Amino acid sequence: CRHGPPISSTSCSAGGCEVTTARTFAVVVPTLQQAYDPARLAPLAAAPECTEISVVSQHPLSEAQSGIETIVSTPVRRFTLPTKGTSKARNVGLDRSQADIVVFLDDDVVPHPD
Repeated sequence: CRHGPPISSTSCSAGGCEVTTARTFAVVVPTLQQAYDPARLAPLAAAPECTEISVVSQHPLSEAQSGIETIVSTPVRRFTLPTKGTSKARNVGLDRSQADIVVFLDDDVVPHPD
């Protein structure tokens, strides 16, 4: 994610149109790795707009992990699915997100700092 102008959206109804500006984004990483290290997302976590990171493991031997880690000042939540399915993993992350924008990254992506 690059720093730049905020992303906006327009919604219209009978009463007129309203432009809203998205202020937060979340990162969801579906992974098949047993021990994915979310520290590789530190460049994104350093962005003030990044409010949450979710790692959704689909590894059959993953132990359900509870608690929340923190990278920079961004909370990292971990979820474990009992079965494989990238779409399922993305939906879990999306359903639990509170951000205006949700970004999905593959588990082999290392984001650039800017």
